[in-house]
Amino acid sequence: MVQSRNPKFKEGDLVRHGAGFQELFVSNGRGVQVLNPDPALPLTVYMHALGGTGITAYGGLLETGALKDGEQVFVSTAAGAVGSVVAQIAKLKGCYVVGSTGAEDKAAWLRDEVGLDAVINYKAQPLAEALAAATPKGIDVYFENVGGAHLDAALPRMNVRGRIPVCGMISTYNGGGEGVRNLFNLIYGRIRMEGFVASDFGHLNAAFVSDMTGWLKAGQIKYQETILDGFDRAPEGLIGLFSGANSGKMLIRIAD
Repeated sequence: MVQSRNPKFKEGDLVRHGAGFQELFVSNGRGVQVLNPDPALPLTVYMHALGGTGITAYGGLLETGALKDGEQVFVSTAAGAVGSVVAQIAKLKGCYVVGSTGAEDKAAWLRDEVGLDAVINYKAQPLAEALAAATPKGIDVYFENVGGAHLDAALPRMNVRGRIPVCGMISTYNGGGEGVRNLFNLIYGRIRMEGFVASDFGHLNAAFVSDMTGWLKAGQIKYQETILDGFDRAPEGLIGLFSGANSGKMLIRIAD
């Protein structure tokens, strides 16, 4: 039998942790959080929309991106776990939202289910031209997940004093990807480009949990999940992130 001698945890508690894929590990309680899920929501949402990707989207858009109601927003990888939440929060704030994705089924979901104002399939359309056509009023906030050609296409469309919160640059993680030629637009556009990580937003957690729980229960935030069963599929899941194999959050299920 496995039991906890830490008074913060009792038998039957559900917890979240960042100790990675392990069947067993010993902890002094640091980095382990008791989870008190809302019974009206599936547990899996606490691994994405109400978890790390959700707070990343919430804080990255509202604090780092300093979003104002009614602004013009572009989100790259808009069908992903972070991007889809960003796009939907922006819509809830009355913004005009453009999203990009690399597959037609994902583009259809963003158009038909999420209700974005414009969707670009960057594998089927010239990205820069499509983005220019989709943003006639420019871009106030570009939520950056990709880098490379996406950043290069967005920079000339940025409005004066626009903001680019940088969540990721997945196109360049393995040393490849396209170079960026349009950084000079930062100067005369007085554009702010700032990176961030989820742990920056601990002070927003109570507001995030309250807002996101309400949005999910009201059906105002939609999500997709890709669930692979078994430890042995973890490498497949990781590699799949770089090829767009996932719809929404990629999860590895170890047991029911």
